[in-house]
Amino acid sequence: MSHRKFPSKFPLVALAGLIVVGGIGAVLVTTGTIHLLDQKKAPNSSSVESHNRTNSLGPASPTKVSSAPSSEATTPSSLTPGNYTSSTVSLSAPSGAFVSFHDPNLSGSPAPNQLQSSCSSTPGATCTIKFTSSNGVTKSLPSQLIGSSGATTWAWQLQELGLTQGTWQITATATLNSQSRSTNDTLGLNVQP
Repeated sequence: MSHRKFPSKFPLVALAGLIVVGGIGAVLVTTGTIHLLDQKKAPNSSSVESHNRTNSLGPASPTKVSSAPSSEATTPSSLTPGNYTSSTVSLSAPSGAFVSFHDPNLSGSPAPNQLQSSCSSTPGATCTIKFTSSNGVTKSLPSQLIGSSGATTWAWQLQELGLTQGTWQITATATLNSQSRSTNDTLGLNVQP
């Protein structure tokens, strides 16, 4: 009596796994969650969706607040503030991690007093990040040119900007020629002693 030998189940399980992974990938691409072929996908600039209360800024190299804008932002000779005409380029609303941490401490402990900020918008535009206290005092990071990468960054300390204890509203403003667009950070900056 001969026994009939069934093929291993491994090929079937592997095929089922590939189908599931492919299906998930198709859904993610279709919904815009990932972009396989479009590597220059612009960030969602309609508003600041959310900011994690962590230190997460991304790969860009920051610029100290007391120094000039980053060299990447100023190196291309074709990128100077306003060298685009408003009829040919539409200004994107600013987006990004306007502050790297929303609950810093002036003392630097337990939370940091050194922050990073980023602003993404249309290359050639300038970006300013403004902080407004509940009693109307306004402090700003210096305007910086948005480079060909579509972003600019700052590295700064609370004390350098003159921020004091309290809650500060954060507004990023991008300007290109006669166009100006602003985005508010919904979390604000809550400075602790």
